[in-house]
Amino acid sequence: MTVRPVDPRSEARLAVEREPGSPLAWILLAEAELDAGDAAAG
Repeated sequence: MTVRPVDPRSEARLAVEREPGSPLAWILLAEAELDAGDAAAG
């Protein structure tokens, strides 16, 4: 069994897909994108 590392951006994108009306989900996604160094996406 292979364990894949969790990508915070993928998790945040899934949260936005699940709850697109949640401001917190969008904030967490923006923060994850900025933490990953993607200023244009964040």
